[in-house]
Amino acid sequence: MIPWERATDFYSVCMDNTEDGVCKGRLYHRYLSGPLMFQNLDDLIFQINELCNQIGVPEAWERFRGKRVSERVGNHLVEVPRNHEEIRTEQGKKETFWIVIVRRQFNTWQGEVFWKEKQKEGQFNSITELMVLLASAAMCSETGGVSQ
Repeated sequence: MIPWERATDFYSVCMDNTEDGVCKGRLYHRYLSGPLMFQNLDDLIFQINELCNQIGVPEAWERFRGKRVSERVGNHLVEVPRNHEEIRTEQGKKETFWIVIVRRQFNTWQGEVFWKEKQKEGQFNSITELMVLLASAAMCSETGGVSQ
């Protein structure tokens, strides 16, 4: 597992609102000048993938043929990355997750996630697994229950 207290290249997902299982919030990364807003988990995944493509980390196992740059992400990129400690201080109104994507292969992601409020960590082997982890945590937060 990743030593989260020393992690420097992670995505900070700040969930501000969960309504009927739909998560809305902000996405932070060292290479973004400010937060990117997401309206649901699909939107979040798209933005993270676009950022991975733009900064080239982690490198994709397969390359997209053609030029496709998302203005939504591209307009927020910075040349000199911000200090990771700035990103670490961002807090979601409901929940906060730190995500490290270790590999992008087989058209999906593999990595680790840390749920800041609950001090829980886990691994995922696909985008679907990551979405299930985030959605179940959001439902736990919405109902006040305990997620497994």
